[in-house]
Amino acid sequence: MDTSVGLLSSLLCLLLWCLGLLGLGAFGVFLVWLFRRVRQADRAPVSAAEQEKMQAEVDALMSKVRPWRREALADLQATRQVRWMSFGRRARVRGLIAASRSDAERTWAAFALRGRRVYGRPISFEGRAHVRTTAQSFDFEAQPTDLISIQVDHEPLGSIHPDGTLLDPSGQPIGQFPPHPANDQATYPVTLHGRVVARLRNLYHGGLFSFRRQPRPPAVEIIAPDLTLEERDWLLALALWQVVNLAGRQVETGGV
Repeated sequence: MDTSVGLLSSLLCLLLWCLGLLGLGAFGVFLVWLFRRVRQADRAPVSAAEQEKMQAEVDALMSKVRPWRREALADLQATRQVRWMSFGRRARVRGLIAASRSDAERTWAAFALRGRRVYGRPISFEGRAHVRTTAQSFDFEAQPTDLISIQVDHEPLGSIHPDGTLLDPSGQPIGQFPPHPANDQATYPVTLHGRVVARLRNLYHGGLFSFRRQPRPPAVEIIAPDLTLEERDWLLALALWQVVNLAGRQVETGGV
């Protein structure tokens, strides 16, 4: 009798031990599957459905955007009413672009972005951003190569090379701007077609989280007196991209 009970107890312990191993194995397989799914989701390109959602999010914000004026170029300094979600490195951000975080009367654009956050690079995310004023729409695609493709009203404007070279739709260089301006540099020049057309404000001037109140230069200070429509589009695109790229970077630190 004692032998039978002992054998039964041993078998029961062995069964529980085997079930425990199976449970641990299944849990390990689940963790591997989950890790791979997260990595796949992180690296997946922005789908057409996600692009439609971005446009819908911007549509919902446009009632807060003021009618565009040329002098609004100087006001593209900050984000307002930003909402964001992140899972792994995947991020979704939407908000407004204005003169300051509290200035509803000088809010000039709405934006939404989707992408994979990246670190230590000129771009803060790989993915797409949709930005709209009451006059134009801009679409940015930040690629794994750090090249940024730009469309204006669904027509190609060109792209920004990682070294700061501005390229036309055929890939020919037409201008330059510094991709990594120093933090102590308040503004930097933008060259198009062989001439300096404007100076853009460096949004990182003084550091990302600076509590010192400093006089802020305009977001865009036009220097050339006779800008073409293409040059105006480029300056607006660069100013908008600066703010959107910074918004993507601040998601990393919870700073938006």
